[in-house]
Amino acid sequence: LSKYKLIYLHVPKTGGNSIQSALLPYSDDSRVVTHRQDGKNDFTIRGRVTPTKHATLQQYYHVLGDNLFDYKVAVSVRHPVARSVSYYFTPSRWTRVKRLPVLNVGIVYQTKPRWNEDAFFEIIQSQMRPATEYLYVNGKLVEPNYVLKAENLAEDFGRMCREMGIP
Repeated sequence: LSKYKLIYLHVPKTGGNSIQSALLPYSDDSRVVTHRQDGKNDFTIRGRVTPTKHATLQQYYHVLGDNLFDYKVAVSVRHPVARSVSYYFTPSRWTRVKRLPVLNVGIVYQTKPRWNEDAFFEIIQSQMRPATEYLYVNGKLVEPNYVLKAENLAEDFGRMCREMGIP
């Protein structure tokens, strides 16, 4: 949000889609929808400064350089256990595409989620990054101006918007 000098860091499974959807009208970014996304609960964000939906502060630094430090930083967080379970059960893990060669199309469908403890720990250990990893620039931790807790999201987000003058 260059007008408001705000960078929002969307840590996966922390309520970030709601935040990004609310901020999008005031943002320089755009919502991008691929063939496997529904555009509401699953979408991508891209912009002149935002390289990807789940960009780290380091990635923003690569684009903005030292101008990054002119921005306020907001990050969303969630209790690690709730975030881990949400990460495991994220709908995209259960989305499949069945190719229909005769029609040269694919049908997107959801399989039924199933609990598998070994798969859970493998995914959490190999794919899920700690929220703090989003806050480093050149090896130094940058303290965010706003921490939006999933457990208090409406209050934290509302306070940030009031303080920043975001409608």
